[in-house]
Parts: sequence; structure tokens; C-alpha cells
Amino acid sequence: MQNRFINFCLIFFLLFNITNLLPQEVDHEYSKGELYYKYGYKLANNDFDSSEYYLKLALPLLKKQKNWEYYVDCLNGLSLISYYRGNFESANKYIMLAVNEGEQKLSQNNPYYGAALNNQGIFYRNKGDYLKAINSYRKSILINSQSDSLYHQLAANFQNLGNIYRSKKDLEKSIEYYHRVINLRKKDKQNNYEKFIAESYFSLGNCYEDIKEYNKALSFYSKTLKEYNKFNDDDFVA
Repeated sequence: MQNRFINFCLIFFLLFNITNLLPQEVDHEYSKGELYYKYGYKLANNDFDSSEYYLKLALPLLKKQKNWEYYVDCLNGLSLISYYRGNFESANKYIMLAVNEGEQKLSQNNPYYGAALNNQGIFYRNKGDYLKAINSYRKSILINSQSDSLYHQLAANFQNLGNIYRSKKDLEKSIEYYHRVINLRKKDKQNNYEKFIAESYFSLGNCYEDIKEYNKALSFYSKTLKEYNKFNDDDFVA
């Protein structure tokens, strides 16, 4: 409760200062919706409760504004929060709404729609519906591959496909996709990209161990440790 009160005070401070700088004719409800959305995402890494609180506040304001990109991305965020909490019914509701709204309100090459499709693939994969998951990932790839700046999103698509093919015991395809992930991560250079590369190296080590190519497996496990030491994350799980 105390943390939520502090967060409320902070968002009030931001709103007070920013809205006072806006022209009088601007609808402050619109600006509040965007602020709630951005602040909700900022909190997502370490405070699911507060993140969910602000994203839910943002939803009706963004809908009123017809800011469909942020609206769809709010739904994406809420779906992932529900998913990581184990509330799969709620996650499915948000995912399907994000995909439907993205399909109807956004262009078919919009990255927010692509993110919704990727999240839909995650949900299908965890239900064991691999064919639907692959279809969702491939749709997302078609969108993300149209931009030179979406390395992170495209790498996530390929990582997810690699995971599915490993689950299906199609290790040749799995290895192919993990290698593509690494090439994209090296171009990406976003925050924690070493951690993502380490995860892909570890996945490759697992695949080569499964097919009894132990020298290659050992090589990728060694690379995993090298990347791991760069960020030294005690919570690292590949």
C-alpha cells in the first residue's frame, strides 16, 4: 500500500508538471492516458501490481483518444502480466483482444500488432497447440522483418520458434533458429542483450547435447558462461 501511494504521488507529480506545460486546448485525459501507459510499462520489470494498475487506468483513456497503438500495447502488457502470474484465462482474454483490435485498428505491418501475434504464439505453445503457435509466430515475423530496427522483436520470434521445434524434437530446425537469434542479438545491442545471447547459446548447447554432439555442446556452454559473466545475473535461467 505504501509503495502504491508513493507511485501515485510520483504519477501525480508528473501529470501536474507536464499538463501545465501543454497548450490549453489539449485534452488532458489524452495525455494522462499516455503517461499511465508509459509509467505502467516502466514498472513492469519489478512491480507487477503497480504496472497492472496503471495499464488498466490507461486503457479507457487510450481508447477514447483512439490511440490504437498504445491501446493494443497496453493489452499486450496486461496479457503478459497475467501470464507470468499464472492467470491464463485472463492472459488469453487480453491476448485475443489485442490481436482482434490490432487486426481491425492497425495496419497489417504495425509492430504493436506483431507483438500481439507473438504473445498469442506464446499462449498457444503453452497450451500445446504448436501448429497455431507457429502460425502466430510466422505472422509476427512477416511484420517485424519489414523494419531494420526491430531486431529485438524478430529475435524473440525466432527464439520462440526454436523452442517449439525443440519441443517437437525437430532439432535441426531448432538449431537453425537459435543461430538466427544470435545473429540478430549481436545487431540489436539493447539493454541486457548479452543475457539474451547467453540464453540462445545455452539452448544451442542443449540441442547439440540432445543429438550427442558433445564437443559442440561444450563449446556453446562455455560461450554461455562467458556471456553470463558480462551481466553476472544471479537469477539467470535459460
